[in-house]
Amino acid sequence: MKIRDLVPAAVFVAALTLATVSVASASGTARFQQSDGTVKTFPVNIAFIHTSVRISAIDGHDVLTIPNAACTFAGDLERCLPYNIILHRNGTEHDIPFEHGTVYLNLTGTMQPLTHSSKQVPPNGLLLVVRTQRGTYITVNGTLDEVKQ
Repeated sequence: MKIRDLVPAAVFVAALTLATVSVASASGTARFQQSDGTVKTFPVNIAFIHTSVRISAIDGHDVLTIPNAACTFAGDLERCLPYNIILHRNGTEHDIPFEHGTVYLNLTGTMQPLTHSSKQVPPNGLLLVVRTQRGTYITVNGTLDEVKQ
C-alpha cells in the first residue's frame, strides 16, 4: 500500500528548510495522526538541497518539499518555521495548507535537548511536527546519513 492511497494530498505534510546545509540525505519515519484518531506510519527518505528540504515516500511517488523557512538557533539546535509546503504527485504540485509547523535539526555530534521538553534530537538528527488545516498531525523523525556544505 502506498502513502498516496492512504493519505490525501492536503495531509501529506512534513519538512523544513535550512540555509546552512547545501546537500544531505537521510532515512526516517513519517507518522500521520488524523483528526479521527487514525494513525499511519511510513518510512521516508529525507534530502536537503541548498535551502530546501525534500521528503519522499520510499516508493518515490509522493514528494514533499519546503522551499523556504525562518530559522534560528536554540543553542546548537536549529529551529525552523516553514512558510509553505508543496506536495509533488503525478507530475503536479499542490500547496498544502497548514496551521503551524516546526522543524528541528541537530548537526552536532551529540544529543541536543528541545527547550521545555524531555525530547532530545540525536546527533545529525531531524524532528518535524506539523498540524494541517484539516487537523492532521504529521511527525517526521530521521537521522542524516551525509552532510555536504
